[in-house]
Amino acid sequence: MQVCLTSDETSFINPRAGFFITGFIPSIPKEQVPIVLRYPMEKLLFNEIETYDGFEVIRAPLSLRRIEAVLLRDRIETKVISPQKIDKLIEEVEIFGISTMDPLGLGPVSATLRGILNNNNKEFLENRPYTAVKFEELISTIRKFDKPIILGGSGACQFELIPEKQEEFGIDCVVIGDGEQIASEIFKKMLQGKKLPKIIKTEKIKDVNNQVLPIIKPTYYGIIEISRGCDRHCKFCDPTMRYFHWFEKDQILLESKRNSIANEGVIRLLSEDCLRYGNKMHDWVPRGGLVKLIQAVKKIKTVKKVGLSHGCIASALANPEQIERISEELNLSKENFTSLQVGIETGSINKIIKYMPLKTAPFEPDDWHDVVLDGWKLLCKHHIYPAGTIILGMDDTKDDLKDTLRVVKKISKYPGMFFPLFFMSLGQLKDKESSYRNSWWKMPKLMKEIYITSLNQLMRQTEHIDGLVFGNDLAHRIMNQIIIVLVRGVYKTMEENVKNDTIPSILSLTKSEVSEAFRYVKEKIRVHI
Repeated sequence: MQVCLTSDETSFINPRAGFFITGFIPSIPKEQVPIVLRYPMEKLLFNEIETYDGFEVIRAPLSLRRIEAVLLRDRIETKVISPQKIDKLIEEVEIFGISTMDPLGLGPVSATLRGILNNNNKEFLENRPYTAVKFEELISTIRKFDKPIILGGSGACQFELIPEKQEEFGIDCVVIGDGEQIASEIFKKMLQGKKLPKIIKTEKIKDVNNQVLPIIKPTYYGIIEISRGCDRHCKFCDPTMRYFHWFEKDQILLESKRNSIANEGVIRLLSEDCLRYGNKMHDWVPRGGLVKLIQAVKKIKTVKKVGLSHGCIASALANPEQIERISEELNLSKENFTSLQVGIETGSINKIIKYMPLKTAPFEPDDWHDVVLDGWKLLCKHHIYPAGTIILGMDDTKDDLKDTLRVVKKISKYPGMFFPLFFMSLGQLKDKESSYRNSWWKMPKLMKEIYITSLNQLMRQTEHIDGLVFGNDLAHRIMNQIIIVLVRGVYKTMEENVKNDTIPSILSLTKSEVSEAFRYVKEKIRVHI
């Protein structure tokens, strides 16, 4: 085998676990998980990855499938191999290609959880989440055999922020940006023994429909890319740095066919704003393109369910009729609901105008509070429960935080959930530092109240929608309840800290809380049997 493509185990978590576990738990600092829960949680998260032959994975991250398609087209022998089996095939491999999302634990979710769960008061980079731990485990395995390593993916830019880590991990070349157009060239050069630059920054892909090949084999979670880039141009966001394109329907349908069987008939449409599918750049009112796309995907015999990834809440409110039609096409109801990730980001009109003036389009920035509340209610009415993100630590004044707290309290009366993330250096603001990212007890009181409100909402909502949030099988429901008990402990400690202005010990649980978790486990097992 000439090229082995792979990623660390956090990219291969059992898709049945639900989006909360896959999206948040890998970003928890490993040492902050109580030892009594660490082993069973890791067994559920990092169980054996499904393969065709014991080595080649059945499903892989979309980024690996994109590179795989390019290399196979150019007759470079390539397979995507399970990180759990790398050591069995290492002698047969000439080059390793690694895709990574958060190798150093600097991503927004990891940075946030490192900060609020750092009850040992460790240095920021020492308090490592599972994403960083598992990446280092993978690199350690590969380095034993002295084979060249090329690394890419959305987390590759972290090695530009901390360049000494590239040398420490023995990574020969880091590729930052869209890799499809240069993948064959750099792998061929490496196979020929030619030296590559330590860091390669790629040019932006200008035409995804001619420069991005369809996937050949299935992706994890049945993810189908329907767009790339974003035209709202928020100054803090990475997708805004890329050209904005929609993938053509024919490619989406082809990839849906290739994905559906391996993912039990489930397809998820990936976009920064899927609600505007087919619109021209800066055409802010959805024209019904997503409804037509869903209808076309549903006609594929092997497709049983269609899910959505991200959408802009302003786009939802700009065409309420489309939301109703989407709900009808997906057969949504109180029992059969879905979710959509939306960016609330802030309640501050000043910050909207300064950093994200197109976030509210086609509405005015001054209308943002009404847009968020009315858009949230509209989605909930049609059983599309929002999962919102909020950005904290970006030039926040007291008034900014008050405005944000006011907004989250309004939407907390409705289904869905939201979670604040620390600002990380991205986009045009990459040189700005966040003073809050590594210390809960340095946060202003208002910022802590926003976190407490979000955790309270999370606990209330998971009682009703834990199947969607966490997964439906028995093992994951049991683990999920234990996690909720942990969150409740975190919530109580944070609330007490805000009231008394004391330094928290984040993961200290009472005996009654631990007993509650185990009572739930026993009851679920009894009912299941």
